[in-house]
Amino acid sequence: MERQELEQWADCRNTSKEVAEAILFVASDEEDADRIWQDATNAEILAIWEYATNNGLHDDSDLYWGIDSLAEMMKRL
Repeated sequence: MERQELEQWADCRNTSKEVAEAILFVASDEEDADRIWQDATNAEILAIWEYATNNGLHDDSDLYWGIDSLAEMMKRL
Protein backbone atom coordinates (compact mmCIF):
# COMPACT_ATOMS: atom_id res chain seq x y z
CA MET A 1 0.00 0.00 0.00
CA GLU A 2 1.39 3.38 -0.98
CA ARG A 3 1.75 6.24 1.52
CA GLN A 4 -1.25 8.15 0.13
CA GLU A 5 -3.45 5.03 0.33
CA LEU A 6 -2.27 4.43 3.90
CA GLU A 7 -3.21 8.00 4.85
CA GLN A 8 -6.65 7.61 3.26
CA TRP A 9 -7.17 4.25 5.01
CA ALA A 10 -6.25 5.84 8.34
CA ASP A 11 -8.25 9.03 7.80
CA CYS A 12 -11.50 7.29 6.92
CA ARG A 13 -11.19 5.28 10.15
CA ASN A 14 -10.15 8.24 12.35
CA THR A 15 -7.00 6.32 13.13
CA SER A 16 -3.46 7.60 13.60
CA LYS A 17 -1.22 6.88 10.66
CA GLU A 18 1.23 5.07 12.96
CA VAL A 19 -1.53 2.75 14.15
CA ALA A 20 -2.78 2.19 10.61
CA GLU A 21 0.73 1.34 9.46
CA ALA A 22 1.08 -1.10 12.37
CA ILE A 23 -2.27 -2.73 11.58
CA LEU A 24 -1.26 -3.17 7.96
CA PHE A 25 2.11 -4.57 9.06
CA VAL A 26 0.42 -7.19 11.26
CA ALA A 27 -2.29 -8.02 8.70
CA SER A 28 -1.80 -10.53 5.93
CA ASP A 29 -3.67 -8.32 3.44
CA GLU A 30 -6.09 -5.37 3.32
CA GLU A 31 -9.11 -7.56 4.07
CA ASP A 32 -7.35 -8.86 7.17
CA ALA A 33 -6.45 -5.27 8.12
CA ASP A 34 -10.14 -4.34 8.05
CA ARG A 35 -10.94 -7.33 10.28
CA ILE A 36 -8.16 -6.40 12.70
CA TRP A 37 -9.30 -2.78 12.83
CA GLN A 38 -12.83 -3.91 13.71
CA ASP A 39 -12.09 -6.86 16.00
CA ALA A 40 -8.43 -7.42 16.83
CA THR A 41 -7.29 -10.23 19.07
CA ASN A 42 -5.28 -9.42 22.19
CA ALA A 43 -2.13 -10.70 20.47
CA GLU A 44 -2.78 -8.44 17.47
CA ILE A 45 -3.37 -5.40 19.71
CA LEU A 46 -0.09 -6.08 21.50
CA ALA A 47 1.79 -6.48 18.20
CA ILE A 48 0.28 -3.25 16.89
CA TRP A 49 1.22 -1.43 20.11
CA GLU A 50 4.79 -2.72 19.85
CA TYR A 51 5.09 -1.61 16.22
CA ALA A 52 3.36 1.78 16.58
CA THR A 53 5.20 2.80 19.77
CA ASN A 54 8.54 1.23 18.89
CA ASN A 55 8.18 -1.03 21.94
CA GLY A 56 7.10 1.78 24.23
CA LEU A 57 9.56 4.46 23.13
CA HIS A 58 6.69 6.64 21.85
CA ASP A 59 3.68 7.77 23.90
CA ASP A 60 0.66 5.59 23.15
CA SER A 61 -1.86 8.10 24.51
CA ASP A 62 -1.40 10.28 21.42
CA LEU A 63 -2.04 7.44 18.96
CA TYR A 64 -5.65 6.71 18.06
CA TRP A 65 -7.48 3.61 16.89
CA GLY A 66 -10.83 5.09 15.97
CA ILE A 67 -12.19 6.92 19.01
CA ASP A 68 -9.87 5.13 21.48
CA SER A 69 -6.24 5.88 22.14
CA LEU A 70 -3.83 3.00 21.79
CA ALA A 71 -3.22 3.37 25.55
CA GLU A 72 -6.94 2.72 26.18
CA MET A 73 -6.82 -0.33 23.91
CA MET A 74 -3.90 -1.73 25.91
CA LYS A 75 -5.73 -1.26 29.22
CA ARG A 76 -8.46 -3.62 28.00
CA LEU A 77 -6.05 -6.53 27.57
